[in-house]
Amino acid sequence: LPLSMPFEEQIRRMKDFRPNIMWVYTSAIRALIHDVGYPLRELVDPKILITSAEVCDAVLKKRLETDLDAEIFDFYLAEEFGLIAWECPAHNGLHLNSDHFILELGDRGESSGSGGAVAAFVTSLYGFVMPFIRYDLGDLIVLSDKKCSCGCSFPLIEHPIGREDDVLILPSGKMLSSMQFTWILEQLPAIDQWQVIQESEQHFVLKLVMGSELGQESIQTIRDRFLDYFAEPVRLDIQFVDYMEHESGKFKSFISKVA
Repeated sequence: LPLSMPFEEQIRRMKDFRPNIMWVYTSAIRALIHDVGYPLRELVDPKILITSAEVCDAVLKKRLETDLDAEIFDFYLAEEFGLIAWECPAHNGLHLNSDHFILELGDRGESSGSGGAVAAFVTSLYGFVMPFIRYDLGDLIVLSDKKCSCGCSFPLIEHPIGREDDVLILPSGKMLSSMQFTWILEQLPAIDQWQVIQESEQHFVLKLVMGSELGQESIQTIRDRFLDYFAEPVRLDIQFVDYMEHESGKFKSFISKVA
């Protein structure tokens, strides 16, 4: 269904189709959850749900697993290359299409605190009209040393975890990865959507969309975990909102206004 289609028409079509397989943009499924206002299984009941185009963070994935009785797969794509890596039914990571691409990893130093993630550069083996050689995707990738139990010999990567420019700068000049925010928030119940905005080196705003009310103890836990991660004197404001729109087709969980 085209994203330009009115939302009411998208919902009507889905009710009519009742698809067994759904391939969705992460922002689109997040918007659908918000707009229908009831468990997704009352609208659609797919056996397989594929997410792509953006990172499906652990908070959203937990909500999808609650809402749907579906097996969830993650695909990693780029507009310039198409499908780069895909998750198989063993769910051990994503298999690289290494017969189509050469993936090289480098580190420019921006990945501090990102759990070993480094920058991804891709060379296409079939782009004869417009070759891409060591093309900088701007994404952070973690190679996996696992051998997949499905028997496929293509190498594995971990689930893509964000853009290389998703880096925050603290008052001391230290840089940290924003990926840690997902790991902090995924342990807490009732969070449907989140976004961190760095207003300045000393000021952060955490916006939360809640599925149910969050108690003061949980709010304090969030604040403590964030401030422990920053480990520097910064201000953290926590705001509760109804929903956060995405302006450019992809929702950004972290926005920095620091030059």
